[in-house]
Amino acid sequence: MANNYLATPPTQSAYSIFFNDMFSDVDMAGIPTGFRAFWANSRVKYAQDASAFSVDIKKGVSTMAKLVRRGNASPTGLSLDEKRPVVGKYTNITRQFPLSEDISPLSAGELLFRIAGENPYGEKTRIERMRAKAADLYIEHVRRALQLNEYLASRSIQTGLQPYILGSAIDDDFIDYCRASGNTFACADEWDDTNGNPLGDFSTACVQAQITGHTIPNMVILEPDSATAFVDEMADVADIRSYGFIRLAMDGVPANLARFTGPGGFTYLGRAVTKDGYRLEVFVCNQGYINDQGSFVNYMDSKTAVLLNSDTRFDLIVGPPEMLPMGPTEQNIYDEVLGVKPDLSRIPQSNLALTPAGSIYHDAYFSGDRKSLQLRTQSAFVYAPYHTDSIVTLTGCAK
Repeated sequence: MANNYLATPPTQSAYSIFFNDMFSDVDMAGIPTGFRAFWANSRVKYAQDASAFSVDIKKGVSTMAKLVRRGNASPTGLSLDEKRPVVGKYTNITRQFPLSEDISPLSAGELLFRIAGENPYGEKTRIERMRAKAADLYIEHVRRALQLNEYLASRSIQTGLQPYILGSAIDDDFIDYCRASGNTFACADEWDDTNGNPLGDFSTACVQAQITGHTIPNMVILEPDSATAFVDEMADVADIRSYGFIRLAMDGVPANLARFTGPGGFTYLGRAVTKDGYRLEVFVCNQGYINDQGSFVNYMDSKTAVLLNSDTRFDLIVGPPEMLPMGPTEQNIYDEVLGVKPDLSRIPQSNLALTPAGSIYHDAYFSGDRKSLQLRTQSAFVYAPYHTDSIVTLTGCAK
């Protein structure tokens, strides 16, 4: 572990120094909320003593009843090639809970040196430094966990798959919510092409959502390249001020969709109405994460768009940790050493509505020689879009 302090104390300065304060750009790192906002009004279920969850998903076809000639004995009144209503068929999904984990060491040697923000002319005790460092580490653990949860929610919405392991291509490393294969398709033409027709692609997607999910989308989320191609195409079609089929942020975001534009949320672009009457509020996802190579990666796949209804059913399941339960003795030690209760919420104010209480777990344990302390944070969220067939993903929206 690299030290963030000098091994040899510096020579004492003869100058009188005024110590101003500390600035940490970590405080500027927001926590994205756009995709998790779909679960803001969801059913939250706790399963903190189970290793797996199970759900039955039943799909139907919204066809009409048949007209038959009188005098025929049922069911021969229907020809053999006509579909007859069937109920009771369903798909069962039973999977283990995913698990995220962060572990950070805190060594005794660190406690003899000034921490960031500590007045060099003041005096902090070792336990005060330990508690301050532990608080910073736990806050960072929570921020990282919520960043991961936004990614998991985005994958569940875009693909109908929630990964167990990041970057894996193995089928068993995903929770598959059985989205209809036709709900992901390429645009007829790229929107920044001469023949591009985003409103036509929106209409096709809305019809598909009606066929498979029995709902009509009321919003579309665009990846930035898709948004650029969309706006440029609309400008080429006609004067936006008089065209009538697109209004760019003139009326503001509708009240029932305001939760998607909060701190860390989507950017509201405007309203689109297709020629066959589908009305969609248009959002852009500008949020993302920093990958292991240090590059910014948008939460949405490149050149895509997602159409869905904001009232689609989403369930949030909070799974168990993989740590031993803390009894009164362990809780008291934790309280004395770190100065807080292990179940204290360290969730940022902007994320409280999106993160159920008691859904992120903390503990700490000493090394055998009591020269270091390991701080651990775990979470086990399942972002279940059970009504997954009401979501349609467009690919190839831009060049």
